[in-house]
Amino acid sequence: MPIKVEIKSEEDKVKVILHRKKQQPLEITIPFSLAIRRTIDGEILILDHPEIDISILPAKMKVIVFPKEHLDADSYGYADQLFKYLHKKRVIKPESIKSGNVYGSLEATIRESKSDDMDSIQLALMSVALYIQKEKDYLDYTKEVKREMEKRLFEPKDEESTDLGDVPHAEFKGSIVPGLVRRYGQGFYYIYEGKNRK
Repeated sequence: MPIKVEIKSEEDKVKVILHRKKQQPLEITIPFSLAIRRTIDGEILILDHPEIDISILPAKMKVIVFPKEHLDADSYGYADQLFKYLHKKRVIKPESIKSGNVYGSLEATIRESKSDDMDSIQLALMSVALYIQKEKDYLDYTKEVKREMEKRLFEPKDEESTDLGDVPHAEFKGSIVPGLVRRYGQGFYYIYEGKNRK
């Protein structure tokens, strides 16, 4: 079945047409939008994900994932989740996943279609778009939680904060007792200071 992808600049819809033998073509409209750029050598760049950039190389039949600007522990996790999704959809070969020649990047080989009816690059592009659409809710929720935590820290409510001087001074406060030292293998013991503890 050939899959035809029509990319329209003003509309956020991609029309997928499935041709079946001896039957009328079945048209399915899958609404999604992607921020895509094409380089002069034909590489397709997908920049929608906030943590990773996804590159599809039609000439080499590869998908490469690069971390955006900063590299942290989450960048690898996002790339790994993308490749798990693409493997689940049978778009890439799982044995081909390896680190790329750029630090922090991962790459995988796209499966080649044995049929003239299917285009591997179009399927890879559609699968990446569906993955980003699926992840959007999670990423938006994570961003909102982070925003709320920062707001709670920097602009606390009256019942969650105290003004300077509201809490009276005491010699010992909190759960860390001064002079109590943990020594490995010997348990707890006290270092006696010049004063008696109350």
